[in-house]
Amino acid sequence: MTVLIKGQISPYNDSMPWEPPVPEIVLLEVIMAENFLICRIDEPAYSKAYEIRGTELHGHSVNVYAECVENHDRTGDDDYYNLSLFFDADNYGSREFIIKVSFGNPQMTQQEIDAEVSVWIQEQVLDDILARVHRYLKKEELYEVWSEENS
Repeated sequence: MTVLIKGQISPYNDSMPWEPPVPEIVLLEVIMAENFLICRIDEPAYSKAYEIRGTELHGHSVNVYAECVENHDRTGDDDYYNLSLFFDADNYGSREFIIKVSFGNPQMTQQEIDAEVSVWIQEQVLDDILARVHRYLKKEELYEVWSEENS
């Protein structure tokens, strides 16, 4: 399969290590209703979107989202970050979870993190992307039918 992966430009300097600042966890409390409380936790996160194109996708548009945060439960030398991959197709906007993995060290540059993310996308997403897209679109189609019948 011939596939083009196009990522969004990062605001970080590629030659500098991506070091989240020492986390200062700031809680913003907002009472939404009598029994609910929302607490926002401010912590640095790396997020990128990738557009996947290929003839085997038969015209479907596919986006992959990579979210990377510091792994606070790390136990080794190669698990400094947690990477989660998600995708959506044909502009539905409902993200489907693919995988969560730990990798890396705190000295990694933005380029090294980007390269690692690309490897995970190639290994975990591209091998069965067409099957994933078909399942995703079928789920969205069934949900639309159910929503129309139950509204």
